[in-house]
Amino acid sequence: MTLHAITEWIRYKWRAKSRHGIHSPFVYDFVERVLMERRPLPDDVLALKLDFYGPQPATRARMVAPHYQKLPERIATIYNYEKLVVACTENDEEPKICNYLLISAEPRVWIRLFNRHFPLMPGDSCIIIADIHKTRRHTGKWNRICNHPKVRMSIDLYGAGVIFFRTDFKEKQHFVLRY
Repeated sequence: MTLHAITEWIRYKWRAKSRHGIHSPFVYDFVERVLMERRPLPDDVLALKLDFYGPQPATRARMVAPHYQKLPERIATIYNYEKLVVACTENDEEPKICNYLLISAEPRVWIRLFNRHFPLMPGDSCIIIADIHKTRRHTGKWNRICNHPKVRMSIDLYGAGVIFFRTDFKEKQHFVLRY
């Protein structure tokens, strides 16, 4: 763990809110149904269609940290996302249409992956980015993506960041949540 990651962890612990510190109905529901829910999802629900953009990772553990592995499935199930694209690297393939994108790549390509996939995503889509506070570069790229004019809501969970493009959000919002 780098000094930056430790500093960010302390900052995260200081700023992170639980469900009781949230005044957004959508985020409160997100905390209740996605982050706090401990019941396992039914096996038939976990049949999420994964579509890899770039080389496929050998294991799911490489996509996100162990604590966050169920997060993509929970979000997809609760918000009815049908197609998840996992972007591991930048390559010359045409970006795939999806409503749910998991970026598990080096931060130097996050912005390019975001810009390539974003135009093909519908209005109520979601992006998860792994390891947003691993290094200074990770945190900087995360902040840059959060400041994009089309991003309506960003949620910082320390080990992963979740971005929503829901059309019903009128103002840009950023939350730091305990997970």
